[in-house]
Amino acid sequence: MVTEKTGPKFLCLGRSQMGVHNLLWLALTSVLIAGCSRSHSPPPVERDPCLDAGPAKSVEYDNCVADREASKKEALRALLDDTGVYSQRMQAVVVEDNIYQPSDFPDTPIPMVYKGIYTISVTEKRVLPFKIRVTWKFSPKETIPTPRVHFRMNEMERLILPAVQDKGLAKWVCTVTGGQQREWIFYTRSDDAFIAQVQTVLAQTGPYPIELSARKEPALSSEVQSSENIRITPKKCVE
Repeated sequence: MVTEKTGPKFLCLGRSQMGVHNLLWLALTSVLIAGCSRSHSPPPVERDPCLDAGPAKSVEYDNCVADREASKKEALRALLDDTGVYSQRMQAVVVEDNIYQPSDFPDTPIPMVYKGIYTISVTEKRVLPFKIRVTWKFSPKETIPTPRVHFRMNEMERLILPAVQDKGLAKWVCTVTGGQQREWIFYTRSDDAFIAQVQTVLAQTGPYPIELSARKEPALSSEVQSSENIRITPKKCVE
């Protein structure tokens, strides 16, 4: 006997009766197979956005995938961080928007992203006579670092800052990104000691594509020495 159930539409075949013709059996069997098998629509396939960069297995595609993974890794590390390094990595002073005047910026057409402290005390500057730059150049095709390069920059930064600042060897002053490079500028007691410390702390996770350059700052003028603080501007940072 064949019964039809309501709800999800399907047919279920009961026990066959003697004397039913073989053709009827075959017909009912085909209905059973067609009716009792539930059809499931395949899940929608999400298009890989990295295909916009280039076809699969191309250099552009592989770079896109690597950048995406680096961004995920950086976000996860920031989420799980319990040391406060991510939230106060630079310990930059929060200042009002109008704190700088037009003359405080360097005369260059190159757009730059600037982050730095506002002042350094004259006492500190006397014991930190050297100005040293850590420069990381990235691809001339990019106006800003790719996520993968940015991840490595942050990794290096987290190693350098405590290594040179914790014992008073140096003080971070500012960081400037522009012109296909990023520069970290420090004042330090000794350029040789600074370079040696940086090379040591980066040895285990490097190499990093950085250049280090240093020079001794001119002696403080009598006018500056009579004040308590030296104002740090974007122009002074990149000089």
